[in-house]
Amino acid sequence: LLSGPEKMVKSFNRAVQLAKGSYIFMIHDDDYLLTGAVGKLVKHLRDLNNRHAVLLFGVQLVDLHKRPLRKHIFGHAGRHSPKQAVRRLLGNSSSMRFPSFVFRRDVYQWVGDWDIDAYAPVDYDLWARAFSVYGAYVIDEALAAYTIHPHSVTMTMFQASTIEALNDIFELVRVKGLIEDRELERLKSNFMHQFILAGAWKFIRTGAYEQGIRVLDLCEHPQLHKLPLSVKWASCRFCLQAYSECMHRWLSRCR
Repeated sequence: LLSGPEKMVKSFNRAVQLAKGSYIFMIHDDDYLLTGAVGKLVKHLRDLNNRHAVLLFGVQLVDLHKRPLRKHIFGHAGRHSPKQAVRRLLGNSSSMRFPSFVFRRDVYQWVGDWDIDAYAPVDYDLWARAFSVYGAYVIDEALAAYTIHPHSVTMTMFQASTIEALNDIFELVRVKGLIEDRELERLKSNFMHQFILAGAWKFIRTGAYEQGIRVLDLCEHPQLHKLPLSVKWASCRFCLQAYSECMHRWLSRCR
């Protein structure tokens, strides 16, 4: 029997099979399109006249009460080559949010379906495969809302199996030869540390210090040992580890 996440990925693929249009847009049930987004998106597609297979647009991050938090745009407007798009994707673990892409239907025919085995980073797996072939066209306007809440599927991603799946994505890009090995290793180090530290902070800021420490322990995963030091995130890692451990000890004494 398929688990919940596997059922979700299977439903993505089924939706793609059932879709009839030239372009396919997917959105989670806790996200939504902003007012006027459909008309704007259709206009962009018509203006581009089917010249681009992958379109990206910005998202408005909101809380459970639909209150705006911040906007996020993938990159500068216009065409990004495969190398530029992949470098941007792998240069920041928060570079894309799920409801921010539209694929021409032949993208799925060429690069394949959503990969159940790639869960949890199934989205980054598909984006990396698509970007490495087609690049991307970026619309620098927020058209969808992405809801941030403590019970999202994202909160289940911070585990060793995800690190291994993310490593496979970087290996896929290495095989494609789009990015020189040394730069790719640097990107991987920054990406992995940002991903882990962001996950740990999601727990720590709610007082779940034990869970936060467990996520921080992913920095010691064997696949990360050979990576170069992430200068960008080293001080943040040290401070977060020290803070979470001190708070955990203090709470343990208070009990």
